[in-house]
Amino acid sequence: MPLRTAGYLIGAAFLAGSALMYVRAAAWERHHNPQPLILPISLAPGTIKTPEIKIDLDRSYDIVIDFDGRRLRGDDGMNIDIAWQLWDGATTVALGNSLNKPWQDWAGTVERTLGSFRGQAGRRYTLTLQVNPETSPLNHARPILKVQIPRGLWEDYGAGLFIRRLASYAVGLTGLLVVGGSFLSRSWAKEKTKPNP
Repeated sequence: MPLRTAGYLIGAAFLAGSALMYVRAAAWERHHNPQPLILPISLAPGTIKTPEIKIDLDRSYDIVIDFDGRRLRGDDGMNIDIAWQLWDGATTVALGNSLNKPWQDWAGTVERTLGSFRGQAGRRYTLTLQVNPETSPLNHARPILKVQIPRGLWEDYGAGLFIRRLASYAVGLTGLLVVGGSFLSRSWAKEKTKPNP
């Protein structure tokens, strides 16, 4: 097999490998959700039951409520009182309450932790909240209930995706260089074989 033809085949193999790696990275991102629940809620006293929460990573998840920091007033109490219970079908797998849990301010989004649980990939959970009257004054701050991997792990999650994509780009670039080199080699060979006038 001529060297240039082999170069084209090798380059094409690198490009095909790059495309496959990119598709796999995109599929991994699509099927691994760091925030499997994002649900606007009302903090009126009573019980809230969420839709099913599909977990696709074997790791700890935080249960939090995000508030619009621009809508919080200085007199808003920070000691909200919400009890929660996590269900796997009809079985309670975790429970807790928000008392004495930390607040964090993320660039204008004020986040209150309610608790955490260990999730199992492939499981579908539901969450119930019991909102007590002391919490109602925060309802004007647009509360959003979230189940998410801990924010401290988001960088690791993002770095993993970045590395997968970067590897696909590197393999693709190698393929382009090999194909381009084979093409230039062929062009130079044609120039050399042209008869002199």
